[in-house]
Amino acid sequence: MWARAIGVMGSLACCVVLVSSASQGSLADYAVIRAGIDAIARWALIPSILLVLVSGLLALVATEAYKNSGWAWVKALLGLVMFEDTLLTIQSSTTAANKLTAAALASGVADPAAAQGLDRFIGLICRALPAPSCPNNASPP
Repeated sequence: MWARAIGVMGSLACCVVLVSSASQGSLADYAVIRAGIDAIARWALIPSILLVLVSGLLALVATEAYKNSGWAWVKALLGLVMFEDTLLTIQSSTTAANKLTAAALASGVADPAAAQGLDRFIGLICRALPAPSCPNNASPP
């Protein structure tokens, strides 16, 4: 169980490191950072959350004591809410910012909205995983 939870926290920590070390000097550098964050979210964060959720639900079903306790069902429901929230906030904003950056890079015009996407993502990550590397002004949208 702990190994899967470490996967979730490790994925978010990797995103924080990428975001905090990102230079907003050029759109090409920004696109590389965005692609890295998208890959971490797609290949590490979402599968880790799915493993945590599925293993928790299996433990709930397999253990008779958990079936009769209300707190276990509340915890299962909160796990589902956490998965949905991750899909809606982290994954969807990562995908949208990645598409916006790719379009700005393809057009050759530095789109200010693409740079704002990184600031928005910093706020989402800092809300999910407060870290010392998060800027003080990073707030969720």
